[in-house]
Amino acid sequence: RQTDRQLSIQALRAIAFIFIFLGHCRLIPSGFASFGVSIFIALSGFLLTIRRKDDLKIGIKPQLSYAWNKIAKLYPLHIICMLGMLPFEFKNVVEGIVALPDAIIKILLNLVLLQSWHPTLTVSQSLNGVAWYLSTCLFLYFMFPIIWSRVKNYKKIQDVILPCLTVYGLFVVTRAFTLEWTGLNETSSTWFYYVFPLYRLGDFYIACCAGGILKEKRPCDNKRIYTVLEIVGIAACLLMSSMQSRPYGISAMRVLMTSTVFDLPIALLLVFVF
Repeated sequence: RQTDRQLSIQALRAIAFIFIFLGHCRLIPSGFASFGVSIFIALSGFLLTIRRKDDLKIGIKPQLSYAWNKIAKLYPLHIICMLGMLPFEFKNVVEGIVALPDAIIKILLNLVLLQSWHPTLTVSQSLNGVAWYLSTCLFLYFMFPIIWSRVKNYKKIQDVILPCLTVYGLFVVTRAFTLEWTGLNETSSTWFYYVFPLYRLGDFYIACCAGGILKEKRPCDNKRIYTVLEIVGIAACLLMSSMQSRPYGISAMRVLMTSTVFDLPIALLLVFVF
């Protein structure tokens, strides 16, 4: 039988899934889909850490084995979905819409789950488009043994404040100045902030740190405080995600930069209180 804590986590997963589904269907602002992904990444790092008790071997082979075991159940479904899209891809090749070498690259990258490393959305989100998340998670799980080797030694909140603030600060600076320095367009910035595994590693690391500190016990057992925090978290989620509708003429890239800065803290708050 599932505990209340487990049921709460499942409820949060359901909320994140609904955000992603409705966001991609364009029934709600796309910011909700982005926020749903942040919730899933925060949950992954948080739960992996609080459930981990033993050591993990570090090395390319054991880390690959660990990562593969985490996504192995989903890989056959990914292949089935990819095969279902191949006729449409070949149709585009025949009609000259897609070059044959490009189609081959898409297939190969999808087969080995490396498509999220490609900076072009037409490749990173090709064929089974949502599998970019599986590709990104494969890398995050690959890195988890290294992260765990450090996080397992954190005993106090003070131990994680400096590394978390450093990583988060780098993200804020990057998001604030990347466009001015590199001239990324909207498509490129979407890949960089939303898909790129190295960028998502920072979100994952901070979530692991939070799980490492809270794996023994929550710092407070007052249910009223958690209720207030739930309301604050949900209200912040609705506010920041709604910004993606851009009712005041804010550019898409600026909205993407601004909202993603707040996605992780709000997602971690919801993971914590749920």
